[in-house]
Amino acid sequence: MEDFIISILDDTFNGFNDTIKAAISIVSQSPTEFNSAIATSMENIYHVILPIGYTLLVLFFLLEFLNKSIMFETKSVEMVVSMFLKLIIAKIVMEHSLDILYGIFDFSSYIAGLIGSIAIEDTMVELDGLKENVGNMRFGEKLMFYIALQPMSLIMQLIEWGVFIIIYGRIIELFLYIALAPIPISTLTSSSYQNVGRSYIQGFAGVALQGPVIIVCVAIYSLLFTSVLVDVGDTVTSGMRALRDMIGISLVLLGVLAKSGTWAKKLVSSI
Repeated sequence: MEDFIISILDDTFNGFNDTIKAAISIVSQSPTEFNSAIATSMENIYHVILPIGYTLLVLFFLLEFLNKSIMFETKSVEMVVSMFLKLIIAKIVMEHSLDILYGIFDFSSYIAGLIGSIAIEDTMVELDGLKENVGNMRFGEKLMFYIALQPMSLIMQLIEWGVFIIIYGRIIELFLYIALAPIPISTLTSSSYQNVGRSYIQGFAGVALQGPVIIVCVAIYSLLFTSVLVDVGDTVTSGMRALRDMIGISLVLLGVLAKSGTWAKKLVSSI
């Protein structure tokens, strides 16, 4: 019975350790490194939409120029020059929007790599204390512990799935941002709608920053998890209490990961 319980513990938490390593690796990758075929396809869509973006860019500029002309705001040379200067800058941003987006993502990946190199050792769950606790149990206590362990194994499996769902969802969102970039960026020439383009760039930066946020959240979770395991005593009660606390912390992690995107975007918007 003891060997069977320890085997379940090893399978459950070694799988979690592997998931964390894979998650840190994925959030540190660029879209091209993640899947070059998908990245190339999204870039092709970007280039297809780019002429539409240029058209909208000029249209927004003409509407802005017409509106200011009706309001007699174009009588000064300075105003006209500033409008054309805005058009030129918006055109440059449009032309290099793909490079700008990849630059933002590369920066977030660099941060994720730095955090990951430190956090990856801290996120590994060690079970020595819990295994020793199991070894000190009588047969009946081991049977009770085994029954209590079943929901923990299921929850850890759900966490692994949840981590990958959130990470892959983030990658898909990044690809969508890249593919459709010319449309929101085309609003930069309009005083009325330029916030759309700015919000788009902030949104992309927020999704990119979600990677480092996920790594930090998982590192905090693992440290809390480890603190519970360190405090495991020699009685079945302490082992059961540890399992209960581990389940609670794991459920909190699921909620935290689900909110990681929102938190990342709030961090970007506050800058």
